[in-house]
Amino acid sequence: MGWAIQTVEICVSALIQLLNLSVLVRGQFRRFPIFSSYLAILFAFTVATASLLFETPASPSFYAKVYWVGDLILNSLLAAVVLDLIYHAMESDPKRGPTIRLLILSALVVVGVSYFFSASPNRNFTMSTFTRSLGFWAAILNLILWIRLIRLRTSQTVLLMLSTGIGLQFAGQAIGQSIRTLGPDFETLGNHVLSISNIVGLYVWWQALKRGEAQQNAATSNGKRPG
Repeated sequence: MGWAIQTVEICVSALIQLLNLSVLVRGQFRRFPIFSSYLAILFAFTVATASLLFETPASPSFYAKVYWVGDLILNSLLAAVVLDLIYHAMESDPKRGPTIRLLILSALVVVGVSYFFSASPNRNFTMSTFTRSLGFWAAILNLILWIRLIRLRTSQTVLLMLSTGIGLQFAGQAIGQSIRTLGPDFETLGNHVLSISNIVGLYVWWQALKRGEAQQNAATSNGKRPG
């Protein structure tokens, strides 16, 4: 039963990833290059882990190593996506450059401190704690972005929806990783929470990108820039 649920989660996630990528390749990738890179790597990682899990007799230690390396790369890229969205949201703000540099510096501090305090012989505990800390930092940035977009009261609905999707994923990740650290008996439940939050976030992104595509087509006809 658990295997069947996991298979459905992976297939649904991969399908929505492809739907996102299909919209991006039609033109939205020029507006969101970092976000496009994240989704492309996410899809490759999903296919690779599914192959290891269902088709090859990979050892648990090898699968765990692949999982954590991919998870670290994806979390780092997702944090970069948040920074890029903040950059877009501060387009007319003269303090955009210094603000982004300060946020990058804070990211390096958070990563360094988190790794120092999470170091442990237990790889799963170390990586869960580390990625949870990185996700918490990025979630705070995403909340700042979301509040800023609300306050601006502009037509940047695409950025707002992308930020909402990221927030849903971060929330699910924090809950799922916390559950996983409770012990081996809770790893399956934590994995399901991670998968479901990922699927919901991907769906919100897909809707945001479709809206952005529609706005872009309308803007091209009217000679205006999409919001």
